[in-house]
Amino acid sequence: MTKIVQRGLVLLVFAVPLVFSHSTTEVFGLIKWTLLEFGVLVLLVLLLLEAAGNAILRKGFSWSFNWAIAAFCAVSLISLLKAVNKYEGVMSLYQLGAGVGLFFVAANSIKERRQADEIILAMVLSGVAACMLSIYQVHGIKLGASRLAYTSSFGNPIFFAQYISLAIPLSVFMALEKERVKPYLRIFFAIAALFLLVFVILARSRGVYLGLSAAFIFAFISVYNKFPKKAKLALTMALVVFLSGSAIAVMSSRGERVRFRNLMRLYVWEGTFGMIKDNPVLGVGTGNFKVVYPLYRSAEERRVTPKLVTYTKAHNDFLQIWSETGTLGLICFLWILFSVYRRRPLQQGTAAYLSVGLSAAMIALLVQAFFNPLLYVPASSMGFWLLLALSTLRLAV
Repeated sequence: MTKIVQRGLVLLVFAVPLVFSHSTTEVFGLIKWTLLEFGVLVLLVLLLLEAAGNAILRKGFSWSFNWAIAAFCAVSLISLLKAVNKYEGVMSLYQLGAGVGLFFVAANSIKERRQADEIILAMVLSGVAACMLSIYQVHGIKLGASRLAYTSSFGNPIFFAQYISLAIPLSVFMALEKERVKPYLRIFFAIAALFLLVFVILARSRGVYLGLSAAFIFAFISVYNKFPKKAKLALTMALVVFLSGSAIAVMSSRGERVRFRNLMRLYVWEGTFGMIKDNPVLGVGTGNFKVVYPLYRSAEERRVTPKLVTYTKAHNDFLQIWSETGTLGLICFLWILFSVYRRRPLQQGTAAYLSVGLSAAMIALLVQAFFNPLLYVPASSMGFWLLLALSTLRLAV
């Protein structure tokens, strides 16, 4: 049964980023959430049938980590009492449940390093497949094409770049794993990292550039002393080139459209702080940002926002969690992240590169979460909870 769960998890990780349906009212997000929620439910049932639920208490998690997740879920549930729209709140809880359920499925079915490698390979392969689909959609790689052309199976260039950006650090450090990864797979991961990076550039998301820059700075500091002098020089030059290119991309302006988009975010954040000020403890209710935010829209935001555009997300996950579940919810979410940071069990021996790659991928996502939705996007949310699970496991080599 455990092997079935492991294979099912790999299949789910590969399929969620790629699935979309023109038969639903929402082509991209709805079918992804449905597959993720249903798939996690099936895998959880299979684990329970094997009486694997008790393994949650037997595994090497710290109690602080278990309590952090439980507290975040509890506060999210309690905040539902304040929700104006209970339906939206319940839908949000389903999404949170899918993420937490995925975490526990991964935590209780992945017991060996080989199994973790299979999950990472599935994530990278799905990213590569999404890029191939984008090539098919655009009929090639066209540097002058609009960023909106590169949406692949995500329907949004930001969500597309966000997902493949987490696969880049994983690919880089799997390519460096001489002892654990076979040579042909190391070549694949190296090529995949460069291939994915091309599409991150084409999607032109400044939040992704910032996230990857932070991830590579962390990775550079973590592994610098592991390389000979000549390799250190090459790594330094590569980092400088990447950071310089990212800085130019972030600082450059492409006209009024970009300026307005940045202004819109600032005004949305301003309105979100207003929501937080009026609902400091439990927020406005999980899933109810889009219901309550129209009451806090400023005149400036209305002026710069194009007609027919409505904000359903705060474009900052930390602010959105704060506004929906209050200060208690934000504290619990930060508690989860802090518990992961305290664990860091993989940064030893043959697992050192894996640990750095997981941490770098998490940093890339969390930096982007300051500018764009993360936990509220199915593929990125899936990646976040998987990285949490992989980062806290003590795996048998």
